[in-house]
Amino acid sequence: MNRSRQVHILCYDDRKSFSDEIKKMFVGNKRYDVISFHNKKMFVDYCKKSCSDEHINIGVIGFVESPEKLQLLNIFLDEILNVLPNIKLLVFTQQKNINEVSLEVAEKVDGVIPINNNMLLRTNNNIKRIISEHYLHLAAKKRNRIFIATIAFLIFCIISIIMFYRLTR
Repeated sequence: MNRSRQVHILCYDDRKSFSDEIKKMFVGNKRYDVISFHNKKMFVDYCKKSCSDEHINIGVIGFVESPEKLQLLNIFLDEILNVLPNIKLLVFTQQKNINEVSLEVAEKVDGVIPINNNMLLRTNNNIKRIISEHYLHLAAKKRNRIFIATIAFLIFCIISIIMFYRLTR
């Protein structure tokens, strides 16, 4: 299993409130590439040009608007998912809006994180969870291929033994 896979963490932070702290959190490790954007168009354009399926792509979106503007968030999330369907998304929102946001975007995002003192710890945990799920998925694929190859070999051996006994009679 290739453990050196690059992790792209793409932050959309229009208020410039959390992206610097996320960069500081992953600054020492070369596996992580943290890129910050302050407008939606640059974020989507980067996803179109630079992101691929070879990397683990995680988007961190800051949503500090009122719950009435959830439609704008849905449109933005749909645009991101159309450009890059394999991206995993985390949404930051204010504590008072967390229920409305999580109900509205539950099927599109992998986590809704309240903006509070624990937000960086929760972000780190969610990013590690997404990476672990990715590697577990790869391990399951590898295990299934090995299982199929073993079954095919056993069937081949059984057919060979049957053919050997039929030809020797």
